[in-house]
Amino acid sequence: MTMTWLRIFLIFTPLMSYASENKKFVFNKERKLFHISTSLQAHTSTISSDESSSSESVENDFTIIGQVVTGEYFINDSFSFVGSYYFALILDIDAEIQGFDLGFQYFPLANGSSKQIDFLGSRISTSPEWAPFIYMGASTRDYQFSTVNLKFQGVEARVGTYWHFKDDYFLKGQGFFQQHSNNNVRDLSTVGASLGFGIKF
Repeated sequence: MTMTWLRIFLIFTPLMSYASENKKFVFNKERKLFHISTSLQAHTSTISSDESSSSESVENDFTIIGQVVTGEYFINDSFSFVGSYYFALILDIDAEIQGFDLGFQYFPLANGSSKQIDFLGSRISTSPEWAPFIYMGASTRDYQFSTVNLKFQGVEARVGTYWHFKDDYFLKGQGFFQQHSNNNVRDLSTVGASLGFGIKF
């Protein structure tokens, strides 16, 4: 029995000495807090208007596929700040659409960001395989038609998930709803989905 405790003491004394000298034994910290991704986005948008009290309401529907570039900063495991740029060129109606989105993502499983574990000088990297999220934010869309330019501002909600298939790479899928308006008494409603690929650093 005495020999067993002596062996344990001889094993752990150098480890504790090392931990004391390096001021850490096991230390967890967040890493790769920045994500950059590009996505293809398909959506249906409806522009409705009431030009005057005497005219009938007018609705125009568009089905659009656009490109989105997104940057994210993870505040902690549960929240991230998200900024996106959207662009689409629609040849059949001679229109160009662009806009910006700013908002926050909430991760209910508190597994949004990757982690690194330092253990006695060795590092172990961990990433969640699936990370579902909820997004709320502000959004703008600029519709440039051949004869008119319509600028919209509004809000957006998204629900989706990340799939971290590699330590440094992920796929991101989401569905979303946007509600916009402009000064000319026009409303823009959009429902769609997107799928993208990104890297972490």
